[in-house]
Amino acid sequence: MPDTQEELLREMLKWLKFSGMQQAKDVVDSTLTHEDEQKEQEYRKVYELSNGKNSQSNIAEYISYSSVTVGNWQKKWTKVGIMQQNADGKYEHLISLENLGLECPPLTKPEGSDEESNEPEQSSDDKDEAQREDSEGNEKTNGKEQASLNAASEDD
Repeated sequence: MPDTQEELLREMLKWLKFSGMQQAKDVVDSTLTHEDEQKEQEYRKVYELSNGKNSQSNIAEYISYSSVTVGNWQKKWTKVGIMQQNADGKYEHLISLENLGLECPPLTKPEGSDEESNEPEQSSDDKDEAQREDSEGNEKTNGKEQASLNAASEDD
């Protein structure tokens, strides 16, 4: 039995985290599951890159959807409770896929993407990776591109 109130609270927190882990895994996994395997991979990339450091534009460089769609997915996942928006306005997952024991697809840019763009910021959960500074990107579009973005965002 813990000797102090602080030790008791620590013990309770440990068991609360343990008991909630499977529920968190189930909610995240079911939310990021899609009948289209490619779209499911895109969901998981966006979720993992949403670590509070990457902008929506930066994340969109790693998938085949626009930053508008990335934002729509992040808003939906915030309502589900698996993501939150930080003080900088960037979205952050509550726990990484790796820490939940879920598969994360490789976070590589698709072929033909801009090679000079910033790499995604690594999650604070990934202690082996060096931290990089993220720069906010402003998406510039013409009329046709904007129509395409709007159509893509409705596709989720």
